[in-house]
Amino acid sequence: MNTLKALVVKATVVTACLACSAVAHSNLIYNGGFEYPNINSGWTQVQDSADGWQGDRIEVWVDGFLGVESPEGRQHGELNSHGARHGDAWSIFQTFDTTQGSLYDFGFSYRARKNDSEAFRFQIYDSFNTSLIDLDVNDHVVGEWEHYSGSFWGTGNSTTLRLTAVQPTQWTVGNLVDDVYVNAVPAPPAALLMLSGLVGFGFVRRLRG
Repeated sequence: MNTLKALVVKATVVTACLACSAVAHSNLIYNGGFEYPNINSGWTQVQDSADGWQGDRIEVWVDGFLGVESPEGRQHGELNSHGARHGDAWSIFQTFDTTQGSLYDFGFSYRARKNDSEAFRFQIYDSFNTSLIDLDVNDHVVGEWEHYSGSFWGTGNSTTLRLTAVQPTQWTVGNLVDDVYVNAVPAPPAALLMLSGLVGFGFVRRLRG
């Protein structure tokens, strides 16, 4: 599993690729902002994951609850759901259609809720379980959102994006997420394709304003 710091060195290539995608595209992740189910105040526990997501139950928070403002929309999610859990870590995922050889942007916003040891695993893999992106996301700025983004190549007809709690793995407090997206982008120029084949893609992290 690659760490965030190991991938940041390739940020220049990612930035160049993102510059090719001036045209907006629809998010392939449904409910990536955890806007559904719609709640009026506070938070709610969603037993069978939020709309569009599969896996474990999660919490959905309204913007401003406990002083946490959503970076996108009026709601966000907490990966570690309410109540103790015994066994596997909390994990949610979505599978979406892709095209082999096509370029895709991805991104998400993350905020540690309680302490600087919080972390979760962000994965993108194809239908053969071949890893395309595999990251341990560690945020050491408690109380501030950060946005992470990058790119990957489609390798088949379907791809899965998964979020899994790392720390804490089984308990209730931690790992706030929002604005999860995957967008198809236009084919980059041939010169950029050659460059990306030489040095690979990276991962960009920036503080949300």
